[in-house]
Amino acid sequence: MHIYIIGRHLNPPGPREDRLIKIGRQWVKQEHRVTVFLPAEGMNFNLSGKKIGLTEEEGLVLVAFNAPDMGLKDLWNKGNKEFACLINQQGRMLPAPDLILVVAPPLSTAIAGEELSRELKVPLVLEMREGFDEEEAKRGFISGLFARSRARKEENLLASAKSITAEGKAVAARIAGQLTEQEKNKVKVIEGRESEEELKAFYDCLLPEGKNK
Repeated sequence: MHIYIIGRHLNPPGPREDRLIKIGRQWVKQEHRVTVFLPAEGMNFNLSGKKIGLTEEEGLVLVAFNAPDMGLKDLWNKGNKEFACLINQQGRMLPAPDLILVVAPPLSTAIAGEELSRELKVPLVLEMREGFDEEEAKRGFISGLFARSRARKEENLLASAKSITAEGKAVAARIAGQLTEQEKNKVKVIEGRESEEELKAFYDCLLPEGKNK
């Protein structure tokens, strides 16, 4: 099967690589195809002003986006919006996946992954490494309207996901209030301290039945 892994803050292959890079490499060994969408920062090639770079390492297809993080909240972060737009554009141009695994925050990246999964009619696995940013919901009429709109987007995203991985019990508790009792059953907690074998077993269980061999 073909799997998309999407993350705004994934560390690229190397000594400090993200755990999903390791998992992607394991899936490649299981004869799955894996395409990773990640930021270009920290990668060992120069885009020379280009927005998109494409490379392959140990069977992993890496699609790197030149959309620098501006260190701002998601609402005002132009880099986050640009990253989300590039996901939508490139995700439609590449061979269609059978599963999309997207990491949040930021919310904009997760929504882009959800929109892609809906359009391509493939399951979405949402990995929550932090709760959604509550600081953006401030007092005031305009901010209140934005906060309600954002809350609806968050709830729709959580409802759309086939499975939700929460990094730690605190994150799971933070999103619990946005889930129905039935939706809570699809939340799985990962601590981030698991061994490579434990991580592999955990993520293999997220693949559609019969596809994790």
